[in-house]
Amino acid sequence: MVTIALTARSLDLTYRTIEQLAEVGIHFNGTGLFECPIVYGDGKPALYMNGVLFCGNHAKEKVLLNWLDQINYHPSKIIFIDDKMKNVTAVGNALAKHQFKYVGMRYAYLDEHKAKVSQEVIDKELKEFAQEYPDARPIAPMPSD
Repeated sequence: MVTIALTARSLDLTYRTIEQLAEVGIHFNGTGLFECPIVYGDGKPALYMNGVLFCGNHAKEKVLLNWLDQINYHPSKIIFIDDKMKNVTAVGNALAKHQFKYVGMRYAYLDEHKAKVSQEVIDKELKEFAQEYPDARPIAPMPSD
């Protein structure tokens, strides 16, 4: 069985995302078919790295289908879990057009928490953070070799 992650996070957050997953004991590297980066799209492309497909601003279903095509992989079934029903539906519809067996699930555990978040709360917490850590800078992408 092949297990990968598919995220809307962009290339700017690839290394930090992999670090965050590792901090909670989640490792996708070694679970996928390829460990080499595979890109999709123009501008800031989507990227497959360490078992994670980073979609950025690209549609998850398009990135996934392109990745499967690039590596010439046709799994017997795809199980997709997302916190947004629009993604579950879009991926399911795209995979159905290509005759993939598909199980889609919407993850709703954080719905209540997300409902409590507002722009005012974000602005307040950002202001407090900036006051407490005046030298803090945004996370920059890791330099390439």
